[in-house]
Amino acid sequence: MEPNFAAFQLIGQIALGIIGFSAILIGLSRTSEGFSDPDNFRVQLLTYSAFGAMFGSIIPFAIFSGENFEGEIHCSTGMTTKNEIEELVSFFESKGKNKDLVLYNCTSGYPVPFEDVCLLDIRLLKEKYGHRVKEIGFSGHHLGIAVDIAAYTLGATWVERHYTLDRTWKGTDHSASLEPAGLRKLVRDLSAVQKAMTYKQTDILDIEAVQREKLKNKK
Repeated sequence: MEPNFAAFQLIGQIALGIIGFSAILIGLSRTSEGFSDPDNFRVQLLTYSAFGAMFGSIIPFAIFSGENFEGEIHCSTGMTTKNEIEELVSFFESKGKNKDLVLYNCTSGYPVPFEDVCLLDIRLLKEKYGHRVKEIGFSGHHLGIAVDIAAYTLGATWVERHYTLDRTWKGTDHSASLEPAGLRKLVRDLSAVQKAMTYKQTDILDIEAVQREKLKNKK
């Protein structure tokens, strides 16, 4: 699925004019057998003003009642303790909404140096909460897009990045945000890695058989 970046830019301009920045959620589906068909690759543009119970471990307790809310709830673990994360998940379990919860590994900072991204926490979240929530994601405030690819290979099925039209603009988030070109590259690379995350179906693939035959018959 090829995202409509013109639409992203238009919506982004509107969001940026209202609240200063917006966020991009990129989701890649997995199945019990492994990674799903690349057609299930999905990109969503959401502004923070529309997130509802989005980020912060305390916010959902204040604004979420659970009885009438439908849809997914995306929550970051940035600036939270392990006890607060457990309290958060238990709260949504008590409301019967934990299977709508997407829990994001996150370090809150703008930008976050690579040594503070702590990607391996994705594994810890999957081990402890993977069976209790809907999915585990990664919320990145770092520079570049290499870390997002690594997050996906570690098991994050959602990647959240901030979106801006100009990283040189003044403001807390812009330097750690992606411009349209950066977003295109991230979508491209995530899609490529998704296709690559497979096992060999045979000892010798068709593409290898040709090379094997050439080398075998080489004199």
